[in-house]
Amino acid sequence: MLMERPQPGDEPEDFNKRFRETAESLVIMAFILGGVTLAIGLLASSLSLCALSAGFIEDGAVNGLLLSAVFLSPRTRRRLAFAAVCATALPPLALAALIVRKVLSGAPPIPMLMIAVGAGAVLARLLGTSLLVAWRPHVRNLVKIALANMPRGSAAAGAVAAAGIAMRWIPTLWPDAIVGAGVLALYARAPRAIWNAANARRWQSSEGGAA
Repeated sequence: MLMERPQPGDEPEDFNKRFRETAESLVIMAFILGGVTLAIGLLASSLSLCALSAGFIEDGAVNGLLLSAVFLSPRTRRRLAFAAVCATALPPLALAALIVRKVLSGAPPIPMLMIAVGAGAVLARLLGTSLLVAWRPHVRNLVKIALANMPRGSAAAGAVAAAGIAMRWIPTLWPDAIVGAGVLALYARAPRAIWNAANARRWQSSEGGAA
């Protein structure tokens, strides 16, 4: 959901309402993309696409917990964090099922789906970044942490697209397998990041909004 850039002089009620709308839009988008990427990864028989979904799940959990810190109590955030940590187990489980299926059937991945989803994931992360940057003057600490995941996620998505391109010209499964393992390694610390976000401190009143 695109919105006009907020002004530092906004009234707290309006500021909080618009900030909540931004947070909800980003979280919903991340979890939808995570589910779609996981489903397409299974459909395309691609290890790297299944692994990439872990990044979207982490983004949705971390952004949601960080950006809603002003609205939720620490106890509620920890409960949500526990659910999010459990959700990070889905991509590795899907990857394990896909590996078993590959061993039994030898099904090759579909490079065009890898290219399309990888490129789309990069564009989606750029959109999310543009929405967060608009709030940086107001909630510097929280937005800074949320933005820290964007370069890593964009690099992982770009690597998936590159693996798809490579596999269109080189008849080997190695690019998909190598990128898949690399992406999972990249997000191995996702549970820790989610838990840290759940314990993030509310923004200071000097950064905008009501403390």
